[in-house]
Amino acid sequence: DCGCSTKSHVLEPDAGPTQLVGRTDGDNIVFFDAPAGDADAQTWAGRFATLRITNAMGLSLQGELV
Repeated sequence: DCGCSTKSHVLEPDAGPTQLVGRTDGDNIVFFDAPAGDADAQTWAGRFATLRITNAMGLSLQGELV
């Protein structure tokens, strides 16, 4: 848990119904869960979200909405 925050441009829902993927200003890939009860994750595409980075992996980041 690095505890840092970043703004991410949401690209599209990932393979799962609640997992979203975006890119940071630095072009890093970041995965995060859609809010609970959000039935249509596609509504997030094209929006910006503020995320707290919770895990850094080799080629991507994991985050959560703040």
